[in-house]
Amino acid sequence: MFTIKSPKGTRVKKVYYTDGARVKFGDPLFDLSDVDERGLIEHLKLKKSEAQERADEIASGEVDGTTVALQGIINHRAEIVNKCEIIAQAMRDEISVGKNSVKSLPPVDWGVTMAKYELLLAETEFSIFSINMVDQVEIADLIIKSIDKEIVYVEGIASRLCIKAPSAGRIRHSIIAGSPIDRGGVLCTID
Repeated sequence: MFTIKSPKGTRVKKVYYTDGARVKFGDPLFDLSDVDERGLIEHLKLKKSEAQERADEIASGEVDGTTVALQGIINHRAEIVNKCEIIAQAMRDEISVGKNSVKSLPPVDWGVTMAKYELLLAETEFSIFSINMVDQVEIADLIIKSIDKEIVYVEGIASRLCIKAPSAGRIRHSIIAGSPIDRGGVLCTID
């Protein structure tokens, strides 16, 4: 004689055989409610959707407008470099025709050098930010893959809520569909 017990506290969703029915090894006997697992799966799918939205946001580079702001700084500093180079070239032209002194050229060249340095700093900051975004995209992808694995695991648990006959025999003392049952509670016996 076998005693079939519930692996979890739940409700009996479906009963395949009633008292006195004969069953074969592997016949489905009961489907247990998988409300907890379904709720968890829906929650995980929502988490995955949120993680995917975040990954897409990061991949687009529009996280809090930082990419646009950094690109704006680079563009502004590039304009300053261009203006400094125009001023330096105008100064050289004035020197070549005798309208200005060679002594005034070093400060102008120094201004061009500093503007180029500031531009390089902005480009470096943008590059570091971009690399960090790539890292964040990879992390978001790992989170999504992890959630996918959780979903598969929980779906596996939910699919195991079909209780099957461990041997051939006759059903005795079967519980009815819709009944609540505790973990370890007796679903039926098989003679």
